Formats: sequence, C-alpha cells, structure tokens
Amino acid sequence: MSRYLSPLRRYAFEVVVILAALASTLEVALKHGGSHAPTTTRWFAVPAVAVMVLLLLGRRRLPFAAPAGMWILAAAAAFVDGRLVTTTQGLFVVGFGAAFLLGNQSDPAKCRAGLAIVLACAAAIVYNDPDRPAGELLFTPLFFSIGWIVGSAGGPRRPRRRSCGRTRQSATARPLRASPSPRNERASRVSSTTSSRTP
Repeated sequence: MSRYLSPLRRYAFEVVVILAALASTLEVALKHGGSHAPTTTRWFAVPAVAVMVLLLLGRRRLPFAAPAGMWILAAAAAFVDGRLVTTTQGLFVVGFGAAFLLGNQSDPAKCRAGLAIVLACAAAIVYNDPDRPAGELLFTPLFFSIGWIVGSAGGPRRPRRRSCGRTRQSATARPLRASPSPRNERASRVSSTTSSRTP
C-alpha cells in the first residue's frame, strides 16, 4: 500500500494543479456571457486561464520562474480583461499557492523579489477589475502576502539551513589528532638516529 501512496504524496501538488486548471477553465466556459463574466471571447479566456494554472507544474525545474510567471501572466491578462482573473475562484486558490511557492525560495533575494511580484501583480489585477469594491486594492495584495509569509516561514529553506548547520557541527565534531609533545618528538628523533647508525 505504501508503494502506491508515496508517489501520490510526492505528486499531490501536481494533481491539485491539474484539478484546479480543469475547474477554472470549466468555470470560465460556463460563466461566459453572464453579468460579471469575462468580457473576452472563450477562445482567449479558456486557454489563458489554463496556461496560468498549468505553469505551476514546472515548479520542480523552475522553482522561481513558474510561480512568478503565473502571477505575471495573470496581471497581463487582467489588462486585457479585468474580470478574467477576479471572477475565477480556481485562480484565487492557485494564486495563493503561487505566493506560497515564491515565499518558499532558498535564495533570499528571490524570496524578496517574489513578494514584490505578488504585491504588484495582485494590485494590478484588482485595479483592472471594473467591479472591484472599495478597499479591495489594499486588502487583496495583503491577503496574498499571507501566503508568501507562510511559505517563507518553512519549507525547503529551513532544512537547507539545518543541513548546513549539521555539516558545520560534523566538521567541528571530528576528533582532532593529538599533536605530539616536544618530549615525544625528541624521543622519536633519537630512536631514528640510533636505528640508522646500527649496522
């Protein structure tokens, strides 16, 4: 049983991303034409949403570029259609996950850049929404910054720091060779000279 559970645990995030992509594209396709639906055609809205979500499948090979690209693409799509991102619940969940991944970076510079991307892109998305309520321009970026904070509080950065600590401790914990005392050095020199003199 554990033979089947271990791959499922390893690729659980990828399964969630695929399910979110299916749900988001279906939501956009069914909601099209409503009062608060996206204004662009289905041939643009459905593939755009699918690409935004499926970008997160590259998080293993591109741990920074995949979630950052998701946010940047969502902000760019908001300039084309202000309702495309804000009316899709699946993108809301995926955006929080992408903010978590950006806070989960091992490089502190990329981690800080990820926060800037989340705040700027979230503000751009809300700004382009024609139906945004008052105060949403402030509270939505702050909400997604919580995902970044949660990601920066744990994850792969912590074990790497601990592993560095372990290597340092192991290096210091290695037994040092006892340096020979001056008396032992003299005795070894005398024995070597006597052994060389004897026929």
